[in-house]
Amino acid sequence: MRSKQNHPVLRNSIRLCQALFCLALISWPATTARADDEVKVGGDIRGRTEYKRPYNYVASDGGEPTGDDGTSLRTRLHFHWTPAENVEFFMQVQDSRFWGTDSVVDMADADLDLRQAYVTLNNLQSHGALTWLGENDLDVKIGRMALPTFGDGYIISSNEWEVNGPIAFEGLWFMGNFGSDEFAVDVDLLWMDLANNDPTGGGAIGPAEDTVFWGFNAGTGDIPWIGAEVYYWTMDRPKGVDEMTYGWRITTDIPEDNPLAGLRGVFEYAIASGERGLLDVDANFWVVRGEYDFNLFDLPHTVGVGFSHATGSAASASDNETWSAPLDLTHETLGHFDLVDNSNVDDLFFQFQVAPTDQIDLHIDFHMFTLDEENGGWATASGGTVGAGGAILDDDLGTEIDIYAVCQVMGDNELRFGYSRFEAGDAVKDATGGFDDAGDYLYLQVLVPFGTAAN
Repeated sequence: MRSKQNHPVLRNSIRLCQALFCLALISWPATTARADDEVKVGGDIRGRTEYKRPYNYVASDGGEPTGDDGTSLRTRLHFHWTPAENVEFFMQVQDSRFWGTDSVVDMADADLDLRQAYVTLNNLQSHGALTWLGENDLDVKIGRMALPTFGDGYIISSNEWEVNGPIAFEGLWFMGNFGSDEFAVDVDLLWMDLANNDPTGGGAIGPAEDTVFWGFNAGTGDIPWIGAEVYYWTMDRPKGVDEMTYGWRITTDIPEDNPLAGLRGVFEYAIASGERGLLDVDANFWVVRGEYDFNLFDLPHTVGVGFSHATGSAASASDNETWSAPLDLTHETLGHFDLVDNSNVDDLFFQFQVAPTDQIDLHIDFHMFTLDEENGGWATASGGTVGAGGAILDDDLGTEIDIYAVCQVMGDNELRFGYSRFEAGDAVKDATGGFDDAGDYLYLQVLVPFGTAAN
């Protein structure tokens, strides 16, 4: 149930963006030409029906894990206005509803909130004290924004799957491109204030007080065959949690005229340090993944294989060695059943994709989950750790297969449906006191956009 504490956040967001918008118009040069008086309107309606048995193997009713059935509806309406050259205003309202049973959160009531409201100032390098930037580009967003996804989303990921997502923040987002035509670097610098009672539903991040999160992601694609990124993020939570996450990501991009064209690879490595409670943090994460595109029977296919590793804490560890990503969403990386968090877990995964027509993509993903440290317990995607401290005697969490299709219907309308099956391993049985039945998850989702697309 949504708390009434959300309303001050909503009012403050509106006031903040009104003030920033007026400031942007007043401070911008008077000679700036008006760009577009038209207010562009758009949005989308997304409905999804889900059947899940069991919900997460942890929530129980009468000793048996509970299931979950329900239908969600998310409606978005946005307004985009360009009142002057290099000045943009964007506002988005979101309504989220859920009917049925939800084993963790009561979402039966309507949730209408301001999701985004921000001002974008483009081409800062052409004005005032920043002309020394020359031909380099620098833009900034100010206000309330949705969290972006960087890379594959293992570290920073927007929460688009949840009915109330994605995570929203209030702050600053600088976007720059620095260098020359031969070599340039794209830089994203963010300072974010993440509220625990985030009206868009993505704020279940920590304690009741606000969480400050800031950092940068910088990358280039101008190295032959290689894309390279580095990042640094720090999260300052109250009550003794102050963590830093930094790392790098390498991707391959082989030219089409090369015999190896169609082969792609990703390698990412990250380190977490700082303090978590009374313990120092010394954890790491890495993932390696390879993909190959090919045509068979005149149809485009993609096959892939990869392995990800997120550390856990051994019984003898003096530091906290359990990896915990700053703001990740595991739905796209660790299975659609949403049972496993990216913490104290290894994932060997296989992927297959085929496009039978231009409007249909069929996907099959397979995951094999094992614990890094049995003593660390099973970190669930719904929050919390089960079986830590010696209750789990085996590292086999289980396997999951996800079969889903994405179809474009009558223009930009999207139909998505899928089935997932989870075969629980001995670690799940140990953690839940003996329950190891297989789980099934079915969903059908329809997305209908209208008007102009969101920026």
